[in-house]
Amino acid sequence: MNVSDVIHGRVATLDLRCADDEDFPQGLVSKSEVFLLGGERDEWRLEVNGVVLGVEGNEPNDRDTLRRAGIQNLPRLAWLAQAPSAKNSNCIIQLHEFPEALAWEEHMEIGVDDRLVDDLRKRLRRSISAESAVQWLAERMLLPARESAQPPRSLLSGSPATDAGRKTAFRLHGSGYAVDVQRGPDDCLRATRVVQTRRKVEGDERRPIYLVTGPIRFCDATVAGQFRGTAQTELDTLVTQADSYLGLWQAYNNKERSAILRRAREFGWVRYNRVERLPDGEWRFRLPEDVANLRRRMDVIGQESLEAGGEVPDAIQGSSDESPSSPRKPFTGDHVGMSASPPSLTLRTPPEQDDRTPPDQGYLFVALAGHETRIQRREQAWARIRNCDNPMPQIGLMLEGRPVRERRGRQLEPITKAVRDVFPNPTQRQRQALEVALNTPDIALIQGPPGTGKTRVIAALQARLAEADEGSGPDGLSGNTLLTSFQHDAVENAASATR
Repeated sequence: MNVSDVIHGRVATLDLRCADDEDFPQGLVSKSEVFLLGGERDEWRLEVNGVVLGVEGNEPNDRDTLRRAGIQNLPRLAWLAQAPSAKNSNCIIQLHEFPEALAWEEHMEIGVDDRLVDDLRKRLRRSISAESAVQWLAERMLLPARESAQPPRSLLSGSPATDAGRKTAFRLHGSGYAVDVQRGPDDCLRATRVVQTRRKVEGDERRPIYLVTGPIRFCDATVAGQFRGTAQTELDTLVTQADSYLGLWQAYNNKERSAILRRAREFGWVRYNRVERLPDGEWRFRLPEDVANLRRRMDVIGQESLEAGGEVPDAIQGSSDESPSSPRKPFTGDHVGMSASPPSLTLRTPPEQDDRTPPDQGYLFVALAGHETRIQRREQAWARIRNCDNPMPQIGLMLEGRPVRERRGRQLEPITKAVRDVFPNPTQRQRQALEVALNTPDIALIQGPPGTGKTRVIAALQARLAEADEGSGPDGLSGNTLLTSFQHDAVENAASATR
């Protein structure tokens, strides 16, 4: 958070002017942090953007406030409430004073577990991952460091919980929210609750708010987060085994890339010296050579698309095995015709390429960009699973058939009014399928022959998920559930059953 977001502490507003008829530097930005520095004989200095200027109160009450601040010499934060302007050469700062400042060198890690992530999702009314929750807390609970080499700052008080005396507990006060922290049975600090703050808190003698400087950070303490290191170590061993699913996945990707590149090299390339667009939108490429040999080469690549370019990629020429680089919007099309007199080849482009034109002269070769994009996506997915760098780090071990720890969350009842509206009379097995799908923490597989009601179970499941996530806003599950299949008809059939 920014210093201007702070609402706590003893707050005072000061109207300041430069001493000795000096002027404030130009370019001061409202809401930026400033530092009010005391000196001898009630002399005050204001540090702004690295520039230190002598200042004094503009009115008697401003001078009284400065005098009191000098006598008490409390830890303070200050920010520029109003920058100098052409009409008013003074500046107004807001001062926040705290009873004590704490500093420590020991690193403090505050774990964010599954329960807190669920709490944040409900409070913010949007879907949020553990990584996003950690970032959200850091942005709202921690003040930037006083200087670049120093640790962040924070505002800390004792926990308001009635049983706080029986355990190590405190509260961090941030921008619009506060988070309660306590030490658990494992002797680790956990963020236990996030509460919204609508008014300032000055603190009291029992629970004063301290200005703290120290290396505080939030970290992922969910089951998934704790699992990552263990899972990655185990996957290191499993992937090298002959029957490893991830190992076969990687081998298949490599074989597919090699096969695509081999076919592209067997086809080679065809030079064209003229191109024209036909009335029906197709493109005719005039060739300087006979097409008899070209027909045999076209048989090698089957239904592969062709790309038109000014140069032949090194990967197709055989001088490189690296992934070919294509233009940002390559011109590609499907082969729809060939003529011997005059020698020509006709391509039909997809509708999304209506704004693209091929070079006037160049080469035709097998389009590799689409294949490479698909393979790269697979490789990226493989790497995220292999390195446990995803919201479900246990999925790698699940694919390898290994046992994994389960995340325990709240249990959802399978049959509610929303379910009855779309599925009035489920059988016992259908009810069981709903219960399993709703309360499985990772992946649930429901299998059934045709006619056993899978489509109605999908519709009921979608309705129950939307009901359970009511109030989560546009980023919640309601209206954002992905339904996919390798057949269009299956998706349309299931989607038509939902509401």
